[in-house]
Parts: sequence; C-alpha cells; structure tokens
Amino acid sequence: MTEPLPAEPEAGDQAFYRSLGEGRYESSSATAGPWSPKTQHAGPPSALLGRALERHEAREGIRVARVTVDLPRPVPVADLHVQVRTVRAGGRTELVEGELTLGGETVTFARAWRMAAAPADTPSLRPETEPPPLPGPQTPQTVAAAHLDGYIAAMEWRFEPGKNFDTPAREQPGVASASPWRPVNPTRP
Repeated sequence: MTEPLPAEPEAGDQAFYRSLGEGRYESSSATAGPWSPKTQHAGPPSALLGRALERHEAREGIRVARVTVDLPRPVPVADLHVQVRTVRAGGRTELVEGELTLGGETVTFARAWRMAAAPADTPSLRPETEPPPLPGPQTPQTVAAAHLDGYIAAMEWRFEPGKNFDTPAREQPGVASASPWRPVNPTRP
C-alpha cells in the first residue's frame, strides 16, 4: 500500500480560516468545494460555526449534545463574520445559535443544544458497537470533473480498498474516513 502524500499548504494558507479579529475570518483557498474555487465545501463553515457555538459562554461540565447547520445559499470563499447568541440559558440545558454572514447576509445558520455531561458512573443503556477498522493510508483522492485544489486536497481521505469518490452510487463505500491536514483556525487549537 502506498503512503499518503501530504497536502502541503501554500504559504500563508496554513488553516481553513485566519482570524481577522472581532468575529471576522478570512477564508483560505482550502475551503473551496469540489464544485468551484469560488464557493466553500460545507465542512469548513460548519466547523467554524460549530466551534463558535461550542465556545460561546462555555461552562464547565456542559457539552454540545446536538447541532443543526443550515446553508441557505452557497458560501463564498471570502471574509465571513461569525455571530453567536444564547437563545435559552438554563442550569442543565441551553440553546445557542449562530450565523456566518457576508455583507450582512446570512450564508450559514446553526443551532446547538448544550447539556450537562453525564456523570462518569452513569451506566450504559445499551452496548456500544465497535467502529469498523480505519482503512489504511492511501494516495490522494481524485474526483472526476471536480475542483481538487481546495477542500478535497486539504483533507486526508481513506476509503475501503477499491472504492473512492467516483465509485458508482450503488457501490458507495461502507467505510470511509476524512481528517483535515490543517486546523480550522491556526490561532485556536
């Protein structure tokens, strides 16, 4: 099996986003989706907004339990503004929502329920199944007729042997893994 070739980020392009301060972020070329170098794959803006929801007025012992993300339109590869607010605050549960905007127009909207984490001694209600084994290292993936220099190249993709993005729908991979080669924002782990 061939070792994966690391996607070397361009100089100054070490993360999906660069913080510009005050909730503003510059989108890197790595956010571009396979459809166009001008619009983002849904993964990076979802991660940026998810992180903002997680960190907004964070409290010890409270964790994100559920997130929903809506993309009402394509997200341009451009400077975005992140805003988060608390909708409902409570002792054990809270609802927060946030949006990514461009020029005052919402391009991504998300809501997250945060809940008190279960105590460590909470019994399991059902046995957890083991996840399937991670496919081994692979060469960089390609996608027919797709823009490959953005998000596709910024991620390490692993599929079951003999499967890939171009596998016909009736034969789609049952096991796949994706991991970023770079952080969402270099100033925050």
